Amino acid sequence: MTTRRTWFAAGSLCALAFSAASAHAAPPAADDSEARADALFREGTEKLDAGHVDEACQALGQSLRLDPKLGTLLNLGLCHEKEGKGATAWAEFTDAAAWAADAGQTDRRDFAHEHATALEHALVRVQLRLPATERMRVEIDGDAVPESRRALPLFVDPGHHVLKVTAPAKKGFVAQVEAASEAGARHGGTAQVVTVPDLVDDPAPSGAAGTEALPTPIRDGNTGRLVALSLGAASIVGFGVGVVLGAESLSDLGTASAHCSANGCDAEGLAAHDEAKSAEIASLVTFGVSMLALGTGAWLWVSARPKAGPVASLHVVPVVDARRGGLAVVGTW
Repeated sequence: MTTRRTWFAAGSLCALAFSAASAHAAPPAADDSEARADALFREGTEKLDAGHVDEACQALGQSLRLDPKLGTLLNLGLCHEKEGKGATAWAEFTDAAAWAADAGQTDRRDFAHEHATALEHALVRVQLRLPATERMRVEIDGDAVPESRRALPLFVDPGHHVLKVTAPAKKGFVAQVEAASEAGARHGGTAQVVTVPDLVDDPAPSGAAGTEALPTPIRDGNTGRLVALSLGAASIVGFGVGVVLGAESLSDLGTASAHCSANGCDAEGLAAHDEAKSAEIASLVTFGVSMLALGTGAWLWVSARPKAGPVASLHVVPVVDARRGGLAVVGTW
């Protein structure tokens, strides 16, 4: 009975410590993302049928990000087409046509191709005139424009856009671009030209020019710290259980020795000795698991703290020599 009791206590502690760590580390199930994507798809198509175009496009876009599917992309293209975002819809129909062709779905390929072709003549185009500056970065509405595309007319949706041009050791250039309507583009037939002047040297001190402050890494510390506290509490309980089991093993060893001295090491004395050794092993296991829980909790606590620069790294490693064994927490700061 004593053996079962001691091993049950050690096993319970192991389960408590590692279930807390697993709850923190386990990724969300893929089925949850697919179910959420399906729900958003249904929501988007229903809102599109009801005429709530903006809300429909948001729901369909979220569904596509969670679970990319060709049908979702086609519906998102239809939604953006109704929303008046011709360039966005044209790009989505073009991608969908290539996707359908690769999958051998000719009906969907033809459907996407027809819509993309119908949109082409009304696309709003912007032509950039850029200075000859090395290592230049060009963004439109936060999206980088590849160097290979900068000399070509860029398709944009009608309306307001933000052009940003930056380069090392230069002051950045930001311009508000109001793209012509589709009707204007249809009659004009030419791209709207946006000229970017030569970038001015940045007078910042040497070593700081052309650089931007790196954002401080932000971590979701609430969950990590909660798990760290749980592991810390489990380690404290484990140390207590280990002390109790250690005391029990010493008491049982004393009882077994007294019995053997008085009556010889008969079956009862050997059984008492075995019980004592089991309690001793359970005590050592409990101490080891407690050390592991403590080290893991410390690592989670430190890694959950928002801070700049290198993050502390902690590891729990076994330490064994000729006379003893145990666990140690090592790391770098």
